[in-house]
Amino acid sequence: MIGIYLVSLGSIDVRSIFLVYSREVWGDNLLSIRDLEKMNSDELREYVKYFVENKNTKGAISIIRKSSICICEYGTGKAKDYKLYKELMGYIKSNYNDIDEISEFEKEVKTLNKIFKLFNENRIRKIEREMKDEYELNAYLISLELNLREMYSNTLKDNRLTSDEKLNLEDAIKVSTGNVLSYLVDFKKCKVNTDCFIEEKYIQMAEAHIFAATEKNFLRNTKDLWCYYDVKVREIDNVIYIKNNSLLALGKNISQLTFLDMRTAKMSAYLLKQVYLNNVNLDVLDTEELSKKFLFEDLFIDNLSTEIKSVPIEYYIRAYSIISKKAEEFIGDIKRIRLGFYKLEDFCMVKCKRDWSIIFEEAGIPIKYIDGIIKFLTFNKKSRDLMDSPFLCFGDKVITVPSVVLGIDSSRTTLLNAAAKNLDIRFKGDYLEDYIHAILKSVDIKVTKFKRTVNQKETKSKDTFECDAIFKMDDTLYFLEIKHWFVPINYRDFSLYKDELEETDIQLNRIVKHYTQEKQMKEIMVKLNCSKPKKVRKIILTNIPYSGTIKIEGTIITDTVIFEGYFKRRPPNKIKFNKEELQIENLNHKYYKGKINSEQFEALLRDMPLVSYQASRIYSREYKMNFGININIEDYFFETFIHSNESVTM
Repeated sequence: MIGIYLVSLGSIDVRSIFLVYSREVWGDNLLSIRDLEKMNSDELREYVKYFVENKNTKGAISIIRKSSICICEYGTGKAKDYKLYKELMGYIKSNYNDIDEISEFEKEVKTLNKIFKLFNENRIRKIEREMKDEYELNAYLISLELNLREMYSNTLKDNRLTSDEKLNLEDAIKVSTGNVLSYLVDFKKCKVNTDCFIEEKYIQMAEAHIFAATEKNFLRNTKDLWCYYDVKVREIDNVIYIKNNSLLALGKNISQLTFLDMRTAKMSAYLLKQVYLNNVNLDVLDTEELSKKFLFEDLFIDNLSTEIKSVPIEYYIRAYSIISKKAEEFIGDIKRIRLGFYKLEDFCMVKCKRDWSIIFEEAGIPIKYIDGIIKFLTFNKKSRDLMDSPFLCFGDKVITVPSVVLGIDSSRTTLLNAAAKNLDIRFKGDYLEDYIHAILKSVDIKVTKFKRTVNQKETKSKDTFECDAIFKMDDTLYFLEIKHWFVPINYRDFSLYKDELEETDIQLNRIVKHYTQEKQMKEIMVKLNCSKPKKVRKIILTNIPYSGTIKIEGTIITDTVIFEGYFKRRPPNKIKFNKEELQIENLNHKYYKGKINSEQFEALLRDMPLVSYQASRIYSREYKMNFGININIEDYFFETFIHSNESVTM
């Protein structure tokens, strides 16, 4: 198990968070993380060479760090692409005199690969030495189900864990299924045998996979912090220390905490309304309808006939809801346990594809979509975990671990699965622009959008300039670029979000430069029926709660929660349970009083009082592990309303 120690961050100077994370020192030549990862060896080689030739070795090292070639998670002890890594580092050394920076980087690469090697030797290979390969996957799936059931019944054997920590452990175990299955199915090529009986000792051995995977999640987080946040890795006296003191990483936690707070508040309000006002029995509340509601509330998708991979999104939601209901029924049907021996079908749902086709068709899913839905639900190399992709398919057999999919969030899972499998989801958030326009119009602010195509004589090409929203308040003209992205759930996601913001800023600058020319400005003034503005402001508005840790010079970044709250004069509320009494306290009154005006609006966006409050709820937590070497990892931690008695809502 992992030793956990909680340390308060104390008083956080939130002003220190608001640093300018502009593009890195090499300017506009920086590629995004996704672009770097798509590069082949020749392209990466040339890209690094370009920076070295321009005397930017720091940039060259950062490229190698972010390219994913440095660390092998399967525990070889060497870089993932060892040959290319050695070649690139050799080239840098031959062109750079300051050896200290290079030496420090190489030590960190060596240390991180050492961690993964020791982890595999002391956790994974220990299992493999005692476990027969033909039993390993069956044993893991059965052990996974048994452990989750035990946790649900709150009878986890390790009494050192509180109920809150048990909930966190459940989540970690579910998320870790992707890591374990990638190793067993993709790397080791293990298969299931639905006819065999597994001895109890193998089930107990396989339990090590579950808890090892939660440890590996910490290690993967550590790797991502090193890759994308420049968090240092130090080995001193045979102890490895990793301390996450990155303000950018703190931002990921602030953003995620706010999202979960808002989502919990909306869900609670909806459930209370259904139960107390509409007299709906909570046990029979339609989870499919609940998912559809939050598809709109959280994701701004109002057209359920919109398709992913030629299947309307409403049928994916229905399929996930059906699987969850079938899992509940399966768990409720107590199986006879064979003394000393276990069979997969006693603990996991084992059906053929035809069985699921019939189930889906009977639930109202048109038969022409069913094959596509089953393929979408099937776990593969691109899947995150068994929550997103609950079908583990071998031939015609489909295995589902029931406790993993209980109460699954069908709407968000659908989109997360689509994103993980790189499917076309450009439709997401189409409604968001209309929603923002409606907010402004509701307070009598005229708003418009522009789209113009300009022929470029020099290049004989066409340039399109599209601005999502333009409005004037007092003497200030605001240009809005409205974006809808997935809410980051880990450190890598948050780094991708940072990349997206920077790319959006380039796009917005280009748009504003075009529309602030005299001819276009006159057209805007006519459309808004307003006088010429004295000031112009650029705003990137997204659905992702803004954390204040990513600032782009000359551009305001905010989110739908803050934007809507200001114009609807709805300040955030602090919610707290105290001795079974619900206490509600308004926060940040001064930004929501009086007449709406540009000075007050910009003060709110500049001061970000909600961020200050959320930052005070973030702690530093120390995790201690040992597998041949002691490892101390200090990372940020927070508790949501589900685990604590405190939250915020708008």
